Amino acid sequence: MREVYYKLRLPVDLVLLFVTGLLFAAGQLLIDLLYDPRYSAAGGFLQILALSLFTVRYGVAIQVYIALGTTRYVAVVNFVRFLSLYTLVPALFYLVGTQAVFWGVALHGLAMVPFIYYFNAKLGLVDLRRELIVLVALPIGFLSGSALNQLLAR
Repeated sequence: MREVYYKLRLPVDLVLLFVTGLLFAAGQLLIDLLYDPRYSAAGGFLQILALSLFTVRYGVAIQVYIALGTTRYVAVVNFVRFLSLYTLVPALFYLVGTQAVFWGVALHGLAMVPFIYYFNAKLGLVDLRRELIVLVALPIGFLSGSALNQLLAR
């Protein structure tokens, strides 16, 4: 099962991590290229929201839990995600303001990651080497986005 799990996750992880880094670095550039200056503020929001792609890659784990009949794991993960969204976002809005809401929306999914690793470990699905090796796509995406910024700024 672990081999199939990582075979499914590898391309998804690489693409999502690369795009996360790319958009975090070059989100403003993308908005500036696609839209007129009235929409310039959306660039910063896109950069922040790009971070939410980091946790999208764990959707494969949810599908595995359903396939294995461990739907209680799905319920726990969804409850944690729900709880983090509906506590973090209002708290950030109240304490910091509107800008912080985007950070809350982008990062609330990180609360479910420890639960996914715990459940995956119980199912024998964790391969730390594979989990770490794909993370190289994140800085590669960021460096690519930074290079695009430098290239197109000239």
